[in-house]
Amino acid sequence: MALTADDLEEFGGIAPLFPLPNFIMLPHVVQPFHMFEPRYRALTADAIAGDRFLAIAVFEPGWEEDYNGAPPLRPIACLARILNHQQTAEGTYNLLIRGVCRARLGKELLASTLYRQAEATPLADPVVPTTATLRAELAAAADPWLPSGGPAQEQFLMLLESNLSLGALVDVISFALPVPGERKQLLLETIDLHERYALLLETLRSGPEGRTPAPTGPRRYPPEFSNN
Repeated sequence: MALTADDLEEFGGIAPLFPLPNFIMLPHVVQPFHMFEPRYRALTADAIAGDRFLAIAVFEPGWEEDYNGAPPLRPIACLARILNHQQTAEGTYNLLIRGVCRARLGKELLASTLYRQAEATPLADPVVPTTATLRAELAAAADPWLPSGGPAQEQFLMLLESNLSLGALVDVISFALPVPGERKQLLLETIDLHERYALLLETLRSGPEGRTPAPTGPRRYPPEFSNN
């Protein structure tokens, strides 16, 4: 099921919050999650029964001291939607979630639910075509980050040849490459598309030194579930 910003007409304006300490979700990315904490199992059940949206947010630094409470969140989150779900015999959920767009988190609600909720303002990108010049710039900048001649390079070239808009292409590349977490968060929080494209180019051209280490061993497909 393909989702675009057009689906935002179904969004009710209030998003259940799914905050994570070290994982940055980006729009246009599809990611599996395993929901096992009671509060996020409740969130999942309510989201499935409602508009299927949730906001995947990142904690502000210092969250460790109040993880079970309500530590502050970064103000820009990824508004995402549940594509598919499977409830296990233990009551946990395996989900497939797609990022739809950025969202600015507003007032947090005083709700009786186990999970947190907040007002969320969607920040959809304009649809900007990806020109041959932009594709060539991205290919050259990303080349040092990719193993030469391997499947990763082949998949990246296929991605560049796709008909994705510039916003979608920038987000998917930002997510897929081992960009350091703080820079990836900055890419999420850069609202202007052209500024975000320039930031991604700057990041890639600075080279993979200091990047997040790539996992050792063969990549699994589909990827393992992300834990909450």
